[in-house]
Amino acid sequence: MTKARDLSLAAKAPIASPVFTGNVGVGAGTALSPLDVKSGFITVSKDAATAGRIGASEYITGSTANDLIVQATGSGVTKLYQSGVNSLNIDAAGIVTKPLQPAFQAYKSSTNSNKTPNVEHVVLFGAENFDIGSNFAANYFTAPVTGKYQLTTNIRADDIDSAAAYYQVRIVTSNRAYYSIFDPDFGQDFNYWHLSYSILADMDAGDTAYVGFYQNGGSAQTDIDGDSKYTNFSGFLAC
Repeated sequence: MTKARDLSLAAKAPIASPVFTGNVGVGAGTALSPLDVKSGFITVSKDAATAGRIGASEYITGSTANDLIVQATGSGVTKLYQSGVNSLNIDAAGIVTKPLQPAFQAYKSSTNSNKTPNVEHVVLFGAENFDIGSNFAANYFTAPVTGKYQLTTNIRADDIDSAAAYYQVRIVTSNRAYYSIFDPDFGQDFNYWHLSYSILADMDAGDTAYVGFYQNGGSAQTDIDGDSKYTNFSGFLAC
């Protein structure tokens, strides 16, 4: 009689995971990377309870300087890195922040007096509250990438001349200019007037934007006030 084989030990032996030394292609004729998936998606799974999720302080990463790295932390914050730089955060409440998104706020630190009529004056902003990406310099914002930029300015003008035909505040970009206008025919000069303007402007990479001040007619008596609370210029990349 043939003796039955005892499979109990074999059944308990661990099954070795396959190890591939070359590239593996899914739906690919030729795999171009260690794991090359031509269609569909990849699900990361630790166990049944955490299927499709990355655990605390774990990474999806690669091996080159330009790798895209995703890190999930124990606090519920997901971080995205490109070339080793943190470029996007998603917190546990689903709030998305972009630490590198271009944004700036500049303001005047001194008053410019008695502006000459019939000449466009570039408004001088001598200081900044913030400048993400260092794209604002010498009173001009330079777009680092092509996109739509929200630009806003506030100007306090003192000693408004009622004899002037009109005043304009301009946001001038390389592509086009945007104007705000008012007629100061009040019957008397005004001590001050606040001018505000905002526009969503299309800008190409390398385009510039500045704030212009223009008075048509009247005398050279109007000042651009240097109080940062009233006179400032800000913007950010919207999309």
